[in-house]
Amino acid sequence: MIDYKHAESLLCNNFIRMEAKRLVTETPPSQLITDQVKEEKIYQEIVKILDENILLAAESLQVIVEKLPELDCPPPVLKEIWSIQAKQELLDPKVLEQELSKDSFAEILGLSQTTLDWMYQVVDYFLLKNEPQKAVQSLFILNLICPENGLYWLALGHAYFHLQQYDKALEAYQKSFAADPEDPRGLIWMAHTYEALNLPSNALGIVNELVDLLGDDDALGDLRGYQRNLQGVRK
Repeated sequence: MIDYKHAESLLCNNFIRMEAKRLVTETPPSQLITDQVKEEKIYQEIVKILDENILLAAESLQVIVEKLPELDCPPPVLKEIWSIQAKQELLDPKVLEQELSKDSFAEILGLSQTTLDWMYQVVDYFLLKNEPQKAVQSLFILNLICPENGLYWLALGHAYFHLQQYDKALEAYQKSFAADPEDPRGLIWMAHTYEALNLPSNALGIVNELVDLLGDDDALGDLRGYQRNLQGVRK
């Protein structure tokens, strides 16, 4: 049985294909079918779980809408968010794939950056209040709408990290870096996650690459100090 990691990401069409490619590399080669055929088969199997994920997206939207009035969200923003419900036909995989070739999903749904920022305030609220499970739930819809936004994946990684669900945290941090390679925070937090898993060698490998990449850039704190600490732990 194929293990589909991090189900929350699978509704995001941009990552369905990425997930299929990853799974092809992790399954034994076959003499009967090519990797291309295998990838397409896996892709179609992933798509089958979309109905369940659409329900999760609706629940995620409900969590956000219930919390936003407490944060003094303007009524026009709430109205814009609720308009998503009238556009559920766009979540059909074939329609979504066609539409995404024209615009981003957020633009297709008519969501402004201001509205997305308000939705993310709910995530921030739950993270600051130490309610990571609620943060995970509220992030579902944002990661669906904006799979290209590295910050949302980073926040999902933090939520899973605090839930000690480190396998999901690692994947979210990896997607954060894949979405925004200019922001190395996803990689740094992957190192912290490996450290939490008592795998300092894995953490050190990531930090070594970052030190080589960033050089003397101090914007992200004492990365070399972290490197030395991990070197000491490894020994």
